[in-house]
Order: sequence, then C-alpha cells, then structure tokens
Amino acid sequence: MLADLRETVKSFKMFKPMTYLWQIDETTTHLITDSLDENTPLVCPLTLKVIQATARHLPIISIQWLVASITHQIIVPSQIYEIFLGDPTYGYHGGFLRSRIPRSQGLFQGIAFRLECPEQHGCQAILADNRALRELIYLCGGTIVDDSNQNQSSTIIVLCNEIKQQGHIYTAYVKPEWLLASIAQYNLQPFQQFSVHFSS
Repeated sequence: MLADLRETVKSFKMFKPMTYLWQIDETTTHLITDSLDENTPLVCPLTLKVIQATARHLPIISIQWLVASITHQIIVPSQIYEIFLGDPTYGYHGGFLRSRIPRSQGLFQGIAFRLECPEQHGCQAILADNRALRELIYLCGGTIVDDSNQNQSSTIIVLCNEIKQQGHIYTAYVKPEWLLASIAQYNLQPFQQFSVHFSS
C-alpha cells in the first residue's frame, strides 16, 4: 500500500510546479489522504495530519484525485474528490468544510488553555508530545497560560489526563481528546464526554 502511494506521488510530480511535502506547514495548500475504505471514498481516517489540515483550513482531498489526474494526464478539478467527513471516532460531521467558512475569529478565540498533561504524553490517541498540541491551539486562535492569574478574562480550559489536586476552579478539566474532537468537527464539543475526574 505504501509502495503504491509512493509510486502515485512520484507519477504526479510530472505536473509542474506542484510539490509534495510529507509534513503540513504554512506552505501547504491541500492535504491528500486515503479514504477510510473503498466503500466510503469521501471519508478518511482521522489522523494528526487531517486535524492539522482542518486547523489550517485546508481542503482535504482523496488520493483518487491524484490517480484521476495521472490517468487523464491533466490536473482534474479537485472538488469532486474533496473529503467531507472524518472517520466515526468523533461522529460523522462536516468539520472539514466548516473550518473553511470565513469567520471573524478562530475556533478557540477567547479561550486560554493550561497544559497539565505531561510533555511526553500530549494525547494518547494521536499526539506524541505537546508541541503539536500547542500548535493546534495557536492555529485555532487559542492561547496557552502557565499561571492562572495571567488571563482572568478568558475561559480557561485545563487539558490533562488526571487531576491530583484541585488548586483552582477553572471552566473545565478535560482530556486532550476534547481539543482534537473540537477541531475535527470544527465546533466546540460538550465537556462531559471528555471530563477528567479528580483522583484521591
């Protein structure tokens, strides 16, 4: 499968001036990904790259677009290959499209986050460390605070995997997966499913 993907990408390079990057950054214009399975061609697995593309408001396109362009030896319109739904991890949704609707503020505008999950355990589901978590917060207009007194006017959401003590009362204590679900659906999700409970 990976060999087929590399061969497809190599063939696609015949179209100049297109470039293919293995990471997503400020120069990325589209994310090309595989579908969940052949029965659902416009549904893709929810990966870190998909969440990053959603946070950056990028179109997410099926790899079938590359195949069709190579077959016809022209760049075919990508719109009919655009993926609209992520996998059912967080429910089927229109978050990828919703993220690209012009708006005056980011998804996390006015929200400050405290990161209390260990640096090396950003989120067990997708993130290996907090660097990607921090980038996602900033891309969606949020801020990160280290001190509870830093930003009293904001909603403060604490991302953590476990609460050992309750020193301050914040708006919510949630697992990092809340952030991923909110970005994937591009809509703030209810806290209940992702709440962290105090341990004794």
